[in-house]
Amino acid sequence: MSENDDDALHDSAHSSRRRFLGAGATVAALGLAGCSDLGGDGSGDGNGDATATATEAPALTSISYGTTAEGTLAADAGTDPATDGIATPVSFEGNEGDLVTATVLSTEFSGHLSLTGPDGSVVAESGSGNSIETGLATGGEHTLWAGSQAGDETGPFTLSLEKTGEDLVATEYGETAEGTLREGDGTVPELDRLGDPVTFSGSSGDIVSIRLESEDFDPLLALEGPDDSIVGTNDDGAGGLNSRLEATLSSDAQYTIWVTSFSGDATGSYTLSLEKTGEVEPAQQDLRSISYGESARGTIDSEDPAVPSSSAIGEPVTFQGSANDLVSINMQSRALDTLLVLQGPDGDIVGTDDDGGAERYNSLLETALSADGEYTIWATTFGGEGTGPYTLSLEKTGEVEPAPQDLRSISYGETARGTIDSEDPTVATTEYLGEPVAFQGSSGDEIAATVESRAFTGLLALADADGEILDSAAGRSGEPARLETSLTADAEFTLWVTSSRGEGTGPYTLSLEKTGESQPAQQDLRSISYGETARGTIDSDDGTAPRRDEPGEPVTFSGSGATP
Repeated sequence: MSENDDDALHDSAHSSRRRFLGAGATVAALGLAGCSDLGGDGSGDGNGDATATATEAPALTSISYGTTAEGTLAADAGTDPATDGIATPVSFEGNEGDLVTATVLSTEFSGHLSLTGPDGSVVAESGSGNSIETGLATGGEHTLWAGSQAGDETGPFTLSLEKTGEDLVATEYGETAEGTLREGDGTVPELDRLGDPVTFSGSSGDIVSIRLESEDFDPLLALEGPDDSIVGTNDDGAGGLNSRLEATLSSDAQYTIWVTSFSGDATGSYTLSLEKTGEVEPAQQDLRSISYGESARGTIDSEDPAVPSSSAIGEPVTFQGSANDLVSINMQSRALDTLLVLQGPDGDIVGTDDDGGAERYNSLLETALSADGEYTIWATTFGGEGTGPYTLSLEKTGEVEPAPQDLRSISYGETARGTIDSEDPTVATTEYLGEPVAFQGSSGDEIAATVESRAFTGLLALADADGEILDSAAGRSGEPARLETSLTADAEFTLWVTSSRGEGTGPYTLSLEKTGESQPAQQDLRSISYGETARGTIDSDDGTAPRRDEPGEPVTFSGSGATP
């Protein structure tokens, strides 16, 4: 074979490899053919010299970027850790983030490649093809395993290795960079999904904003802290399918942004931006108590306990309170979506608030305390997993007058306070929970009773001495209930104070007024004279009016007939 023929064959192999890389197809029929004059001086018969040259040629054990080398796949070459097939190990030095393309070609077999990292783990393999395109997650010595698709074929081969660029492995504040999520990049901690790790250096108190966009996949962001735990995640926070994660860093350390996908296995190009949007002052650690009129700083961290009846982590902050204290609790944070939980001295939850504060995601809880004792404010977050600094304020804004328990009687002209509670009886023959309040009334009394409550919508019912309901009136939401009626006997009557739904409990105010008297009607009016006005009463004992089947009272008078 002439020198020109050898160059032509070499150029043909490179041209075929370029065609493979451009089209992504498997190349199976190219390589270097044997030549009797290879390595000889041209003076011998060719066969003996060729055999001696092949035997003396050094085995292919390493390769460098930008080179193509020849090797031989022998039966005792080695074992591909990805396929367990026969393969020749060829090492090369690579750096973290290097984007590499490797191709194996042979005229004797269909090639297969695997790539292992410095720790021996499989980084990538060519599958049914003969080429690998991947990024290196770590620097150091990597190994290409050149073998056959069948796994047991042998023969000569050509191996090429190219560095095609550098992957995104690190970023810094103020930077927007392009990257590619590829198979074999890595696994996101705790989420168990394919991800591309991008590191940056941050400081305690840094407020960061991370934005991820892609046209190839539905992006998902995860931030890993220096302790290898996931600090936060975000799916669609940037609008559409793109992601934005905002967090406050808790220490001076290297953090890792994991670029991943919602599906967990998608690949493709992406754009990543990192901004430092501010700083927070170092927070007081482990805030455990607070007093009226005080504002204090604390930090929710992974060592804090769980909020009662919840898996959320939170900081328990205690204070001393008295029955009927009106309190206002404010929790603010630039790093967290805050949530307040107030626990009473008996361990029961008194109240909660999520976004009641003046600013979005801050919390404001206002309530009246029901007992003297130690209360616990649980400073936590809406998601239950957030950590970071916050500011807590506690104010006593006033007091409520204690309502007398079990109001049982009232008099005309009186206003009194009572409380419906679970120990009260039910109204007459109903299932309504209510408070019976007695008063003395007389026949003909015109009365007006009013009940007001901030705890429930009131309903008033009037019962006689036998417990029979005579009249009732219900209020509307936010308005008092007012009952106006006339009494028909001298007796003790009962005003039942209840709620419009029959289940309400809490304090109320009841007023009772005598607004007038109705004059008693004369019974059984039977006669009347000219010029007279008299009162009578039709009752069930009266007779029936002639020619009308209705009760009526017969009233006579004397008159004279007309003179003709």
